[in-house]
Amino acid sequence: MEMIMWSLLSTKTLQSHLSHVLIPVYQKRHSAVVSAITTSLTPLGVKLITDTSHTCGGWYLWMGLPNYCDGSFLERLRDDHNLILTGGNEFGEGLGDFVRICISWEAENELVEAMRRISQCLQGIRPKHPVSGMDIRYPGVE
Repeated sequence: MEMIMWSLLSTKTLQSHLSHVLIPVYQKRHSAVVSAITTSLTPLGVKLITDTSHTCGGWYLWMGLPNYCDGSFLERLRDDHNLILTGGNEFGEGLGDFVRICISWEAENELVEAMRRISQCLQGIRPKHPVSGMDIRYPGVE
């Protein structure tokens, strides 16, 4: 294993793969998911937590769920829309109102489709009349 790593690093194969393959792919996926969230989920009360003014890639995006979502949202998403997300509470205490979207595994079109399914699910459970306090408050975020 040591020889493989040495070879990858000394020949700059790893650096080249990161620069020319992975980073551009992740940037493209990131942009597509941010666009889908902004156009179809933000109007439903979803908050994009990632600061998109300073980042355009990576492995994950965090979304804050609207306050009309409860624990049944993830079950409904799984059962009715064939999409499995893990609630933020699996990643740490106090993150139950969030979901983490991994953008490094699925293809861009699959990620955009996932955002469409989340939108459909939210449309099915959101109140028909505006709910006061639909704004999510995040500690330390203005």
